Amino acid sequence: YKSNDGVLFSYNCKEILVYPGGKQDSSYTIPEGVIMLASGAFHNTKALNDVIMPNTVLIVNTYCFEGCANLNHLELSNNLIRIDDCAFCLCTSLTSVSLPQSLVFIGPYSFLGCSNLHTIVVDSNNEHYKSVDGVLFSSDMSSLIQYPIANERTTYEVPSGVTAIESGSFRNCSNLIKIVLPSTLQFIRSFAFYECTNLMIINIPNSVEIIEMGAFGVCTNLITISIPSNVHLIGELAFTQCV
Repeated sequence: YKSNDGVLFSYNCKEILVYPGGKQDSSYTIPEGVIMLASGAFHNTKALNDVIMPNTVLIVNTYCFEGCANLNHLELSNNLIRIDDCAFCLCTSLTSVSLPQSLVFIGPYSFLGCSNLHTIVVDSNNEHYKSVDGVLFSSDMSSLIQYPIANERTTYEVPSGVTAIESGSFRNCSNLIKIVLPSTLQFIRSFAFYECTNLMIINIPNSVEIIEMGAFGVCTNLITISIPSNVHLIGELAFTQCV
């Protein structure tokens, strides 16, 4: 191991292992040559509001920046390949994210609880993901991956061609009152609409086959919902606390 300015690195300085949570610097530029940020490396670092990655960084591991509540400016590596599960969970000051051309994988719940996230931007040359009106999709538009929690729209129509609403994609989107789902939709993944507390109107089209665990849990303003005949699986707690 090595330490640089109080930050713990692997011996070859290719990986940041721990950035001390009590470190009071408001800005941190990751040193050139770092390839990977370890799981939970920046977890709950409250003082940071600005992080800049060099283009050597390829992987941001699970929970890496979870709970960095004051992080409001994030400059990702232009060569970043992978963002793992919950990497930026509860970064409640983050208002926008720009994803590079190089990115090939974004894990589920990567931006869970980012309560001020208004928009997600994807480089137009990325072959795996795209952004439409600030919403993150797979490049072929078959999967809706992340709707930004703080987007001010009260109504949203999911584009035709989408077959899956991915896990947690609308979770905590409390501004939405009405969501229109397309006739191409087949899968509503786990916790997709969880805690959409102001959601009152949503259609489940006849094409839907699977509604996974917790999909509509804690949608406390949802009064009625019709389950079409093609649905052959409803997961546990799919409609829990819809009261």
